[in-house]
Order: sequence, then C-alpha cells, then structure tokens
Amino acid sequence: MNQMPRPGEKYRHFKNKLYQIVAVATHSETGEKLVVYQALYGEFGVWARPLSMFLEPVDREKYPEAAQERRFERVEDAAGAGVEEEGAGSMGHAASAAEQNAGNRAAADESALDPLLFRFLDAESPGERINLLKLMKGRVGQAEVDSLCTCLDARQTGGSVEQQIDDLIGHLQMQQRYHTSRLRRG
Repeated sequence: MNQMPRPGEKYRHFKNKLYQIVAVATHSETGEKLVVYQALYGEFGVWARPLSMFLEPVDREKYPEAAQERRFERVEDAAGAGVEEEGAGSMGHAASAAEQNAGNRAAADESALDPLLFRFLDAESPGERINLLKLMKGRVGQAEVDSLCTCLDARQTGGSVEQQIDDLIGHLQMQQRYHTSRLRRG
C-alpha cells in the first residue's frame, strides 16, 4: 500500500496541480480516514477527500493520457517542478515549458507555508506555542500570521509581521495566566 500522507508533504494531482497536506482526519460518524489538503495555486482552497480515493490509481478509461499512475503522487522537491500554473497547459497561453516551470517554482516557493506553522498547530500547550511563535519571527509572512490569528481566534492588530507575532505571544500569555489561575481555584 502507498505511504500515508503527512502534514506538510506536497502532492501532485494527475491533472498537474500542486497541493500540500494539512492533515489526515477521521470522519466522526463513519471512522473513515479523510485527507485534508490545500491547493498551492489560485485561491489556495482547502479540500477533503477519502484517503482511499486520494491514493487510488487514475481511471485509465476516463483519463487515458494521464502521465502518472495514481490520482495524487508525492512530490519530493519543494518547488514541485513540472506542475502547471492555473490556466496553463493545452488550453492555456503559449509560454514555453521553461517559462512555465520557472513560474511554477516561484509560485510554489511563495505559497509554501513554514513548517513551524504546522508544529504550532500540533502544539499542546500555550507555552509550547509561545516558543514556536518566537522562532517564527523573521521566518514567516503575513499568510502565516493570518492563519495563526484564525487558529487562535485572535483579533488581527495590524502593524508589521513581527509586531503581530508579539501581539499573538501576548494573547497566548494572557490565556496561559487565565488557565493557570483558574486551575488553582478549582
């Protein structure tokens, strides 16, 4: 059987689009494994698909010209070389393959989220999250800060990315103090 997808790994769909794994989740009613993944192009949509479908072979009757064996295949290089940009390909513009690949590498590099973000999402304590936020200073951009604010249900304060990270650290420190004092009373 194929390797289980892991958060942060990149996969190419057989239609030549690049995606990054967010998580492998379990359906609350059926127990079925679902792959949650995000497009690394366009609107960066987030999708979920049953693991069995994610790993299945390409339907050769429906797609006889598909270049890969499976619906999604792991991409080893960070840039996802050879992945088409949205709208490119047989129906797209007439740019050369070299121009398309250079554009794809740049788009994938810009859209790749810092692995510290995924560690932050898996962190179990406010203290661990605070330490990870400190490590993110100077490494992450506005997209990651936006994701962090959403994750923490925190109000975006504006300012530089570093200032916003400091504000998130303050938010977590307040939560940490509240939870600690609440536990002492109980």
